[in-house]
Amino acid sequence: MAISIPSIVAIVCLVIAIALAAAGLATPAWYTVSVTAGANTATVNFGLFKSCDSAGVCRDITFTEVTAPCTRTVADQKLRWDGVLGLSIAGLVLAAAAIVNIALGMFVAKLCSAIGIILAVVAASVIGIGMALWVYTIENWFYCDKKICDGVPSGCTSNPGYSFILMGISLLALLIAFILQTVAVVTRPSEAEQASQGAAGTNAGASPMASTSSYNQAASPAQKSAYGVPQGGDWVFDESSGLYWSQQEYLYLDTSSGHYFDPNTQMWYDPSSQQWYHKQ
Repeated sequence: MAISIPSIVAIVCLVIAIALAAAGLATPAWYTVSVTAGANTATVNFGLFKSCDSAGVCRDITFTEVTAPCTRTVADQKLRWDGVLGLSIAGLVLAAAAIVNIALGMFVAKLCSAIGIILAVVAASVIGIGMALWVYTIENWFYCDKKICDGVPSGCTSNPGYSFILMGISLLALLIAFILQTVAVVTRPSEAEQASQGAAGTNAGASPMASTSSYNQAASPAQKSAYGVPQGGDWVFDESSGLYWSQQEYLYLDTSSGHYFDPNTQMWYDPSSQQWYHKQ
């Protein structure tokens, strides 16, 4: 098991991306058109499923065939609309799959972490393509290579709506998740390094090289009686070696000399001279 902070943050970003994209798909404001005539301004918001006017009246999206100055059949219009919708939904599914794989990569199989990277970037690409298709369809294709306001004499503005902005933020969150998961995979230690770190962590708190003063205190004459076992601590007699052993200090003690032995470095410690040495 390898908990990775970048992977956890990447999962959070993916969850946010899914929530924002779902909200973008469900709300009818991918594109906003406002037309001003005198003192009156009429605003219509277009979504993938409905269009709503400034009075809050919403209607299902309908298509009308265009024959001049170019031909835009109802089937072609629906195909593009469905293409944007399909790409957006596919992006949501891929983002959810990325979450599953990144989680599995931390707890089960390392390969899943790399798959999570691929799924995240593909999800971002698919949603990005859907957004680009929408912009091109509305700004160019739908009105025969003209913008919707080109046919209005004056007082017309068209801009992306808040639903489209939500999709854009979702795309950004997907890209951030992709970057974070890439960092997690690149910086993740190998299995050999993890094993080494685990072994080091087991003895890190008792390494005799960490703090010599602690051993001076353990071997202080005030705590010993004729090189006996220091008072306190977890010293126990080890019959196999004939020495006393402390798991807490991670040292052996030879009560005949009052010297300590470190099994990690294979060195002895003389409290009187405060020096480590190799016994011949």
